[in-house]
Parts: sequence; structure tokens; C-alpha cells
Amino acid sequence: MKALLRPQDVAEVLAVSKVTVYRLARTGELASVRIRGQVRFRPEAVEEYLARPEAPEPQPVAISPSPRRGRPRKQWVPATARRAASTQRRTWPSGRATYRARSYDATGQRQTASFDTKAEAEAWLANRSVAMRRGGTGSMGGRRTTLAEWWARWQSGRTGTEVGWCSPRDGLRTPC
Repeated sequence: MKALLRPQDVAEVLAVSKVTVYRLARTGELASVRIRGQVRFRPEAVEEYLARPEAPEPQPVAISPSPRRGRPRKQWVPATARRAASTQRRTWPSGRATYRARSYDATGQRQTASFDTKAEAEAWLANRSVAMRRGGTGSMGGRRTTLAEWWARWQSGRTGTEVGWCSPRDGLRTPC
């Protein structure tokens, strides 16, 4: 009985890497035997594989330089994939809580908006991500808040107890 060959031995005979030998065994191109979890090859199976017309001729193995030591380099990833959108709760000194939504457009620029509820912030983020998936840039260039819209929102949030400026008397503005 002939001794069974180890994957290293078969790799030397075929002039391929050990990984290729394991792949050939896994796909069934090269008959193998598994003994207690170890892969072994019959010499006849290796000779049959070499005798096949589609089997490649053994080529000299190129010696590759040693792998780079240290930390592997990070792969470049587009800004849109690298930066995720997020929602952050912000509590003001007055006790009022707002939610800041952040996302990044196709150019990598950060876009932020503040909302009174978390649901509004998450809906804004969802709309922006859908717009980007549909091919948009995701920038807020088209959406601007006018001074009138801002003033109306600011006025609706006032309770009337804040100290502010009253209407002018004699042309001068006075604190209330």
C-alpha cells in the first residue's frame, strides 16, 4: 500500500499553492480522503489529475515578497458609505429637548437639521436616504428656510414669559 500524500506534497507536485489544492479537493476535481478531519490524497488520484487534458502543466512557483508587516492599510470608501446618518438628542438649559439629525450628501458634506420630536428627525433622515438612493445628491441646496418661516416658528415657540423687547416708545426700544 502506498502512503497517502499531504496537501503540501500535492502542492509541490502540481506547483500550486496549498489553498489551491484544498479548493481542488473541495470542488471534487482532485479525489481526496478525509481522515479525522485531515485531507489526504492517493498518489493515483494526483497522477489521474495530471493525466487529464485540461489539467495545467506544472509551472515554476514565483516567490512573492514577504507580506507587509504592521497594521493593514484602510481601503478607500466613498464618503456616503463611510459616514452614517444619525439622530442626537439635545437638552437645552431650559429643559427643552430637541433632536438633531445629521446626514452626509454625495459630496461628503454634512447636512444637519433640528426637530422637536425624534420621529420628525428620523423621517427627515429617511427621506434624504431615499432621495440619495433614487440618484439625487442629497444636498439641501434646493430647500431654504425663509425669514418669515423662521420667524413664525420662533414666535410659535415663545411662551410670553421671556424677557424681550417691547414695541418702540418714542422711537426707542425698551425691555419688557
